[in-house]
Amino acid sequence: MMKKNLTELIKITIPVVFLLCSFHLPGEEYYIQDYAYFLDLPENWEILDASDPGKLSFTDESRSAVLQIISFSGDRFQSAGEIHGEIGARLNAEGEGEGFIFSGRDAYFSDISFHEDNYRVRGYFISINGRDNDFALLTFSPVDKYDELQDFLLSALDSFSLEYDGRYRPGPVSQFYYPFPGSNPEPVEVAVNGENIRLPVDRKELEAAQVVVEREARILAAYSGNRVNAWQRYYRMIYKDNYHRLDSFSDLVFSVLKKEGLISRDAELPLELLSWIQGFTYFRTGTLADLLSPLSTAYTASGDCDSRALLYIILLHHLGTDSILLVSSQYSHSVAGVNISGLGARVRFEGRNYLIAEVTEQVDIGLIPRNMANASGWIPVRLGDF
Repeated sequence: MMKKNLTELIKITIPVVFLLCSFHLPGEEYYIQDYAYFLDLPENWEILDASDPGKLSFTDESRSAVLQIISFSGDRFQSAGEIHGEIGARLNAEGEGEGFIFSGRDAYFSDISFHEDNYRVRGYFISINGRDNDFALLTFSPVDKYDELQDFLLSALDSFSLEYDGRYRPGPVSQFYYPFPGSNPEPVEVAVNGENIRLPVDRKELEAAQVVVEREARILAAYSGNRVNAWQRYYRMIYKDNYHRLDSFSDLVFSVLKKEGLISRDAELPLELLSWIQGFTYFRTGTLADLLSPLSTAYTASGDCDSRALLYIILLHHLGTDSILLVSSQYSHSVAGVNISGLGARVRFEGRNYLIAEVTEQVDIGLIPRNMANASGWIPVRLGDF
């Protein structure tokens, strides 16, 4: 009975019909072409209703958590607050919220609760006053399930991206938590191949990036059994939150490595980047994630194998070099795979052969311990578009 009432809350969920106007990507990734937004939902979430592309619903496998996205023509509302007021009144919702900026758009975030029939639910509501389209994003669960599902609700919202390219920018929950880009940068010194360079960083932005890492780790820990897809999404969400946070960092690092004849050809840059990152201090956070965000790894020159491999891949992608993450629970290790020429151990993935790049030991690219050389022990994770 609870499932039936939850799926009728906003009267937009009835049949489950897949959208011809959408692209369903691997895992729980969706690109809704008609309204130009993207989702990368937690593992085992599925479409609940797609009968109207302007009113989509998704749910977890227990049908306890629901995400609903309502899209409007961009000329219907004048502000995010107006969207919030209309939808909130329609639901007779209670809760507090405040405005923020999401990817240059006026937005509003609130923690809400409301009743439907005899049931009370609690969750979050984000309204976005866009350009071509406006959006109302609601995610909720029964009150007695809220504490258990809170991370999933926030993560589902945070996977929302405006436009396809927005997949590589912090999500709306992250940008509500702290503005992106950071609004209070201060200079710090970073050593790049023996040269100290001063880079601006907002320390609260470092904190914001770490919040996402820890939230996604709690979600990952909730899955049991074969967790390959959950692992892959975990790293995709960290990549999404960190990629554009590292724009200015990557530009300055590349300029240092290229100047004064340090490298003679751009093809050598992946090798120089790898050598530089291999020299970082080994560091683990000791938290559930036990992983430092790539952003903090960059500015502190420290991190474990996951942290450094993610940073290396992000920098390579800024350079335009195809690379993937390779993780292994069997070997308790992570490395990068780089699609460049060279001799050494390789992993084949999606029709391409990736040269193994060890990020925590000062060894040449393509070298890997014999006891880790079995390709079946590695999970490949595609990050970015290549």
